[in-house]
Amino acid sequence: MWLVDSGRLSAQQLATLTYEVLPLGSLQDLVRWAFSRMPPTDLAAVHVQDEFCHDVVLPWVAAVWLVFDTT
Repeated sequence: MWLVDSGRLSAQQLATLTYEVLPLGSLQDLVRWAFSRMPPTDLAAVHVQDEFCHDVVLPWVAAVWLVFDTT
């Protein structure tokens, strides 16, 4: 997995995402991570690209949204 900052994250936000998100290896890991947060984070949208690829969108902090491209 890799992280692309297409916004203007602070150094602290980028470090937190690197620590928390980069180890996630599957959609199942992502969902478990999102629901384990306090408060739990629900998936905002899942966009099906085809039978193998999905884009998963969820809010993170303030006006920051995370988008995961899963295959």
